[in-house]
Amino acid sequence: MIKEALDCLRGDDEALCVLSGLGFSYKDWPFIKKVSPTKLLASDLMVFFIEDKVKAYQDLSTILLNMRPWLDALYQAGGSLISPVTHPSSRLFLSPDAPLVFYGHGNQHLIDQSPSVAVVGSRNASSEAISLTKKLAKVLAEHNIVVVSGGAEGIDQAAHESALVHGGKSVMVLGTPCAKDAKKTIDGLAYVYPFGPLTPKGKYMFVERNRFVASLATALVIVQGQEGSGTLHTARFAERLKIPIYAIPGAPTDPRSYVANHLLHHQKAQVLVDFAHFARQFRPVKQMPRMKTVKKEQPGTTTAKPDLPSLLQLIHRHNDALTLDEIIALTGKPLLELQRELLEYELSGRVIKQGGQFVLTGN
Repeated sequence: MIKEALDCLRGDDEALCVLSGLGFSYKDWPFIKKVSPTKLLASDLMVFFIEDKVKAYQDLSTILLNMRPWLDALYQAGGSLISPVTHPSSRLFLSPDAPLVFYGHGNQHLIDQSPSVAVVGSRNASSEAISLTKKLAKVLAEHNIVVVSGGAEGIDQAAHESALVHGGKSVMVLGTPCAKDAKKTIDGLAYVYPFGPLTPKGKYMFVERNRFVASLATALVIVQGQEGSGTLHTARFAERLKIPIYAIPGAPTDPRSYVANHLLHHQKAQVLVDFAHFARQFRPVKQMPRMKTVKKEQPGTTTAKPDLPSLLQLIHRHNDALTLDEIIALTGKPLLELQRELLEYELSGRVIKQGGQFVLTGN
C-alpha cells in the first residue's frame, strides 16, 4: 500500500516533502543528495521504515494520497516548493536543522536575491517606531535592497507595506502552515512558509519562523521588542548564523525598547540612526561580469592574486563570477561548508550574489 501511495509523487521536491515529514532535515541533505530523494524514498529499506512508523502513528498511505490533490491545487494557485533541488544556494538552508522543503507563493526569485535586510520588532509598536520603520523600508527600497520580515502586525507589516509602496521588494516569512489557496499576487512580494499543510498548528511555529527571517537576511535590524518577545529570538538566531545585527535605540522607560537597548548595551548590535549610510553599505556592484565557459585551470596559467583567500582566488580566475554549482564542481567541497564560507565573504562585502552568481567586488 505504501509503494502504491508513493507512486503519486512527482519528482525529488515532492519526495523531500515526505522525507521532511518523516523527520529528515537539511543536515541529512548530503546523504539524500547522493542517493536522490526519489530513489531513497522508494527503496525497500525506507518502505520498511515508513511502514514501521505507520504502525506506531498513523496511516501514511492516506496522507500521501491526500497530498497529491493538495499539491496540484498549490501549483494551480501559483504556489511552489522551495528545496535544495530548486534553490541550492538559498540562505533558507543556512541552518542545518532547516526543513528539506519550504512552501512559497508569489515571486519566489526574491528569496535568492541579495542584498536583503530583515526588519523586525514589536506587534504593539509605538507610532514613532512605525514611522521610523516606514522611513527605513523606503530607503532600502530606493537602494534595491529586499526587505524581509514576518507577517505580523506592527513593525513587520509597516516594513513590508512601505517597501512595496515605494517600489521595493519584500519577502514575508509566515509562522502558519501553508495553505493551498492562492495569495494575492503583488509585484515584488514573495511569501515563504516553513511548514507544510500536514503540520499541526502550534505556537512554536512563530519562533521557528523567526529563524528563517534571520537566515534570509544579509543584516538584521531591530526596531522595537519587549523582553521575552519573538524579536529577541530573531536576534539570537542571527547571532548564531553570524549575521550582523543593527538596532534603533529607544527610550529606556519604554518596555518595547528592551531588545534594541539590551543588544546595544551588550555590544551585540550596532547603532542604526543614519538609514542612507546603512543602505549604502549593501550597494550592489554596478556591473556583473558575464560568465563564460568554466574550465579547470592548467598549470602555469594562473592569474591568482596572492592576497586573496583560496576561494576568492578561484572566483577571480573565472572572470570574477561563479555560480554555486560551478564552485562545488571546481572545489569538491561540501555544499554546507561552501555556503558558510561564502556567507562570511558576502557579509564582509568581498562578494555579492547576483543572478545566481557569486561576484567578486574587489573590496
